[in-house]
Amino acid sequence: MQETRVCKNCAQNFEITDEDFAFYRKISPIINGKTYAMPAPTHCPDCRQIRRLCRRNERILYSRNCDSCKKKIISIYPENTEFPVYCGHCWWNDSFDSRKHGMDFDFNRPFFEQFKILEKTVPRMTLYSQEQNNTNSEYTNHSDWNKNCYMCMNSAHCEDCYYCTNFNIYNKNCVDCLAMQHDELCYNCVSTKGCYASIGLLDCENCVESAFLYNCIGCENCFMSYNLRHKKYYIRNKQATKEEYEKIRTELSDAKNMENARKEFIEFIKTAERKYCTILNCEISTGDHLISCKNTKNSFYGFKCKDIKFAYDFGEMKDCYDIYEPWQGELQYESYGVNESYGMRFVSVAWRNNDLTYCDSCFNAQYLFGCEGIHNQKYCILNKQYTKEEYEELTGKIIEHMLKTNEYGEFFPINLTPFPYNESVAQEYYPLTREQAVSKGFKWREKDAREYQKQTCVLPTDIKSTLSTITNELLACEKCGKNYKIVPQELKYYKKMNLPIPRKCFDCRHMERMSLRNPRQLWARKCDKCSTSLESSYSPNRPEKIYCEKCFVDFIE
Repeated sequence: MQETRVCKNCAQNFEITDEDFAFYRKISPIINGKTYAMPAPTHCPDCRQIRRLCRRNERILYSRNCDSCKKKIISIYPENTEFPVYCGHCWWNDSFDSRKHGMDFDFNRPFFEQFKILEKTVPRMTLYSQEQNNTNSEYTNHSDWNKNCYMCMNSAHCEDCYYCTNFNIYNKNCVDCLAMQHDELCYNCVSTKGCYASIGLLDCENCVESAFLYNCIGCENCFMSYNLRHKKYYIRNKQATKEEYEKIRTELSDAKNMENARKEFIEFIKTAERKYCTILNCEISTGDHLISCKNTKNSFYGFKCKDIKFAYDFGEMKDCYDIYEPWQGELQYESYGVNESYGMRFVSVAWRNNDLTYCDSCFNAQYLFGCEGIHNQKYCILNKQYTKEEYEELTGKIIEHMLKTNEYGEFFPINLTPFPYNESVAQEYYPLTREQAVSKGFKWREKDAREYQKQTCVLPTDIKSTLSTITNELLACEKCGKNYKIVPQELKYYKKMNLPIPRKCFDCRHMERMSLRNPRQLWARKCDKCSTSLESSYSPNRPEKIYCEKCFVDFIE
């Protein structure tokens, strides 16, 4: 059986397949021997994803005070939020027990209305990073096991890295990078692995001392090239000399030359032949940037997974639908940021749990329903403690109540998000204007004039002319006008790498890198060489030639 439904939010048609219905049966909870059938979704995949992403602020940080110990802290929440915010030490302290905020369930009111009251009373952790796991990395979020890192988000096991985002693992001395693993001394790179001392790489592996390459593997001292394998001293896809390469690399210390090279690269790689998507060692899978996956459909940036659909930025998962940024889990549905957990339904940011439903920021817990900020506990509903028998009896009744109020089966509604839309990850993938966001019911943060002051100096064109006093100056982004500063360790890196001071703020630089990635969407295409039918992340109106797996391999060889 396959159904076509109309999205309750955007009114677009979407399909629900036999395979989907089988998953909804599998994720349905069994309580006291009774199965509570999981309703099929009422929103299309994109609208479901937006609901999850609008609950996640990765990069916008504030200075504020901990509402418990009063010390100055860095937080994803500004001052004067409608809920308390605790520093990591206070939140994880054994003396903090969020069960003291527990509520009785009221069957005369909708569930989400009651959960909203709970969310306003329970203290939130200032950042989703554990202080005890990081060293000198105060300005990081959704990040652990880092050392000497600054403004790194969704990163782990990194050292001396700054302004890096989106699944960065085991990197050292890297700046302004996105989705990189095992890289060192890299700058402004996207989706790279095992690269060293390079600039502006995109989808490259094991490249050394190169700049502005796309889809290159094992290359050294190459510039402005694409689809190369194990080449040395190539410029614009042609053999060059060592002297020619070194001259170009030296010129990149000048800000104008660097920006011109970046713009040229964007246009140059439009002529590159492309594989329809990046899928390696996978079976029966569709999406992009998938590695060692089986039966993984409509999913993007995942590895070592099985029986997955509508997943994004994930690893080592099994039997999951509609998930964002999870790792090592099984049987998860409509959740985000859930790691090392089993049996998760409608959960945001949770680690090492079992059987949670409609929960947020819960850790090392079991059998929770509608809880906020619980850790090391079990059998709680709206943060109130119950016995096992009481919990099972009450959760069944609550699910039946939520079915009557049309709440069960829906992720947290957008009026429960703590973040403005333009500070959430949703704005990166589904950008809206202020007017559009407000009309849809989202919050919006207006510009603060204090963040858009006049620049206090004239930036030198070349890094060699840049004085150490630049770290005392207030800079203004040449694109959006927002202020930013250069921190001392950042300046040291630019000097070492012979790179100019950036002329744009962190946000604009991040969005430029994001624009280099394909959309997380699939289109019906045909191979431009053999006409094989494909599902590709390249839309039909793009200029690049796309090849199927076989034709692309033949072309590269």
